[in-house]
Amino acid sequence: MLGSPVVNLLMTFIVFTALYTEFCTVVAGRYLHYTPAEASRGATSAMASYDELLRGSMLTKIEALRDELLATTAVIATVDYGAGEPGESLMPEAMSQGRHRQERVCDLCRTRNGCAEDAAFLFRMVRLLRPLRCLELGTGLGVTAAYIGAALELNGGGTLIRIEGCPRLAQLATDNLRRLGLPRVSVQAGRFQDVMPELLRAWAFRCCRSSCPSVEGMGCRTSSGP
Repeated sequence: MLGSPVVNLLMTFIVFTALYTEFCTVVAGRYLHYTPAEASRGATSAMASYDELLRGSMLTKIEALRDELLATTAVIATVDYGAGEPGESLMPEAMSQGRHRQERVCDLCRTRNGCAEDAAFLFRMVRLLRPLRCLELGTGLGVTAAYIGAALELNGGGTLIRIEGCPRLAQLATDNLRRLGLPRVSVQAGRFQDVMPELLRAWAFRCCRSSCPSVEGMGCRTSSGP
């Protein structure tokens, strides 16, 4: 049994205790102990149990949602208040009016949500830094927000607010996050310049030089309130 590639990999993996502990928490929600006696029951049974855990994990559910959205060809009406593509020189008046389009859900999923690798990076950052408040500008369909929300759930604290200028996209993202059962994520519809001032006041941001090395020189810091 010790010659099995699976067991050899596991024996190497568990030496890195911090990484293995985090892996167990993400996949199973608890630490998974290993003994040779359990391994002798058969690699096939062990891998079947692992696959079952993996399929039931939150990250797998999120990627299943991504696959569903990528297969959805329904067309929805969108509005974009951004600066446009690189090279475009839109005036503030034009941006305030927004650009109205008819777009397919599958195309929006490809262009307005980060890839799985980028989302996994954000997931790991949130797990390690354990922030109390997260803010993301532009929610798309909520796939990336789901990764952050899943990390906050595992952390047992923190919230994420995402601002989306397009009301239809904001509603779709809200529906997707509700399906995944991620209550720590909320989506606010509106232009950034309209929503941000009140949001910052609610979060009690104070404009001053922060003493925190991670945001040194950024000119703001958060209070410890809710």
